[in-house]
Amino acid sequence: MRKFNLFSPSPFESKLYNEVEFYSAFTDDLKQITSSIIIESSFVSYKRAAGLLTDLIRALDQGVFIKLSTRGPIKYDESMRRQAEAIVQTYRTWV
Repeated sequence: MRKFNLFSPSPFESKLYNEVEFYSAFTDDLKQITSSIIIESSFVSYKRAAGLLTDLIRALDQGVFIKLSTRGPIKYDESMRRQAEAIVQTYRTWV
């Protein structure tokens, strides 16, 4: 684990995860957030996004600001476009 001070007034840690370790570590982090969550991902699948919904709702209930940024649905293939549109609809309904 590396510690950084780049543009932050306090040190922060950075660690790279593989596809097996990432979501477990990510959901652990979501449970500890107190101010804001910014998620930037080049693609999202409905299965993964739906799995995060409970933790994101819990964060919202605690007053955490959430921003999800991904590429527009038009840039996906047909299957991923349907998933992205379903995710947006689900998040608008529940989040």
